[in-house]
Amino acid sequence: NRSWPRYLVGPDEGSIDSELCERLVQVLKHHTGSQYCFFQFSLLATPAVDHDLLFKCPLVDVMLFYEKDEVHGSPTYWWPEDNRWCLCTDWDLTFSVLGGTEELIQAVLDDGLVEALIVSTSSRIDSKADQINLGV
Repeated sequence: NRSWPRYLVGPDEGSIDSELCERLVQVLKHHTGSQYCFFQFSLLATPAVDHDLLFKCPLVDVMLFYEKDEVHGSPTYWWPEDNRWCLCTDWDLTFSVLGGTEELIQAVLDDGLVEALIVSTSSRIDSKADQINLGV
């Protein structure tokens, strides 16, 4: 009931795979410059500790988290010091949500290697979002 079809493999919930994360860094760095970024890991992503963790380091260092024992996968939230964008990968979702300037969003849409679509603040992203297949 509601599982993925037999030969279709979906993304992991709650984490961006390292290949996609590296691609996002390539796009985001042009909109971040040399400023530091914050990387927050929710409790569910910190198997070695019993609380959320917050790191501050250069954007490219996000790739180092895949090698750390105290966190699992990609950060839950990450954003630069000037708050021009914010990326969220919630543990209950198989996708991430990125907010930012129109120029940044267009760069992600134009990338070609990142699957992306535009949503609005009124777009549903929960299990009831698919009104066609749910018969709503």
